[in-house]
Amino acid sequence: MSLTSNLCPLCLLPNTSTEIAHWSFHGTLDDISSNQVGPAESFTFAFSLRLAAASTTRQILLANWTSGKWQYITTVDAAGTLTSSLRRNMQTNGSNPDQGLVDVTTAKPVPVGTWFDVAFSYDSPTRTYSVYIDQQKSASSIVRSSVTDLTLHSSDVKYVQFGNKADDNPSIGNLNADLRDLRFFKLHTSSP
Repeated sequence: MSLTSNLCPLCLLPNTSTEIAHWSFHGTLDDISSNQVGPAESFTFAFSLRLAAASTTRQILLANWTSGKWQYITTVDAAGTLTSSLRRNMQTNGSNPDQGLVDVTTAKPVPVGTWFDVAFSYDSPTRTYSVYIDQQKSASSIVRSSVTDLTLHSSDVKYVQFGNKADDNPSIGNLNADLRDLRFFKLHTSSP
């Protein structure tokens, strides 16, 4: 089985997805197209990760961050878990608790010092955001019923930040981790 199919086996079934971006981190940026996760679409992003040490504070893992325009942010938490947050399409100053569309956190701490595979998958028809560690579902969250518009926050950010957030003040520093084969998939069907 190829590395990609280990990261996201459902993404490679015929007619189920389109790879929209791939960063191999082997000295090149293999970006197929930019910024295509849009309104109420289902998607998965998958990668392999190795943490050098257990985190003692919340650290930024991945985000398409720019002040006021982010769609998602993923963190390594002080408890050793991973959390990913999706943002609703609404203008706020960043502190409105209603801005969040859905968050998901791994059920237990992730491995330290060894490579493992991670996939975060948002299924819009079922309103479900799930996280998988080494192909096993770790946790899922459902968008609260009071939210009727599942549109992600509009963003023209065409890059992914790894290991920090550009506008941190005060800075929480850089994440000490290795990342490889980050891929984004637009899903065409609901996943089981």
